[in-house]
Amino acid sequence: MNLKEIYSQIQTVLDRKKMQILTEYYPQFFSPALFYLDKQADSRREDILKILCRKLRNEHFVSSHFLDEVLKREQAASTAFGQIAIPHSMKMDCEKTGLAIAISPGGIQWGTQRVHIVLLIAINEKNSHLFKELYEALILLFSDPSILEVLRQCKTFEEFTSVIFSYTM
Repeated sequence: MNLKEIYSQIQTVLDRKKMQILTEYYPQFFSPALFYLDKQADSRREDILKILCRKLRNEHFVSSHFLDEVLKREQAASTAFGQIAIPHSMKMDCEKTGLAIAISPGGIQWGTQRVHIVLLIAINEKNSHLFKELYEALILLFSDPSILEVLRQCKTFEEFTSVIFSYTM
């Protein structure tokens, strides 16, 4: 076995561990109450962020200033990566850690890009150690273009969950 093959196998093991973290913490951080299906054809980033922040606030994940912090982060640098955006606050001062999901078959104008999936992350300081691992797992998962096409078609949280688990197993 050459060095390149060894590095490849190590990366495979590390990637598998990231997917296990996502699978393990999924029930704790994801909830049907934090799911939104955007049926508009011309949605804007700010509108979607307001909706998702309201959902997080209604479920006692964040305070009233969370939206302002998320918008500050977006002004510093866009959180869009291809068809997905993973916005978050720079502060880890949320009441609970969780992710609000928006799926938009028609797309959302996100700065200069158009995204179809938004995962708004709220982080509580006690879970800050998980943030990097969870973020990396999400990026790894969504780097596969085929999952994005399937997720774009999801109409419910249950469908979204089923797709996520089918790709992480």
